[in-house]
Amino acid sequence: MTFRIEEKEAFAVFGMEKQLEEGENAAAFWTECYQAGLYHKLFYDAGGVGDPDKEPPGVGLVNAAGGYEVAEGGLVYMICAFVREGCRTEGYKILQVPKSVWAIFRGKEADDPGKQISKLFQQAYKKWLPSSGYDKALGPDMEIYYTAPDGKHFEEVWIPVRKS
Repeated sequence: MTFRIEEKEAFAVFGMEKQLEEGENAAAFWTECYQAGLYHKLFYDAGGVGDPDKEPPGVGLVNAAGGYEVAEGGLVYMICAFVREGCRTEGYKILQVPKSVWAIFRGKEADDPGKQISKLFQQAYKKWLPSSGYDKALGPDMEIYYTAPDGKHFEEVWIPVRKS
C-alpha cells in the first residue's frame, strides 16, 4: 500500500449526495446517477468536454466525498467535482473542505476505475491508521479518480488526519 502525508489548502466540491444506510455500498448510487444521466451532467457542469467515459489523462473531473456528515444509521456520500472557475454549480450541493493534512493512499493502475476504492479504505482504516501515530480528523474522506496517459486508471483515498 503506497501512501503519503500531504497538507492541502481549503477547497470546495459540488455534486449530488445521498444518505447511505449503515453497510450500504455507494456503487448503487454511482450506477443510479450514471443511468439517470446525472454523472454526465456533472461532468459537463464541471467543465468537461468530449466523452465523459473517456476522460483525458490527469485527475478525473468526477470524484466522491463521504463521511462529512453522519446521519442516523449511516453517512452522507457525494459524487462530486472540484469547484473551479467556469463550473456550473447551480442546483448542486456545495461542500466546503477546510485546509487539512491528508493521509493519501494510492492504488495500482488498472483497466477499470473504482475497483480498488473499498480495498484502499479497508487497508487505510484497519491496517494503517491504528498504528500510524495519526487519528482521523474532522472532514470528508475523498475518493479521487485519475486516468494515466496510457488510458489505464488509478485512484486515491484521501483521509483527513491529525497527529495523535
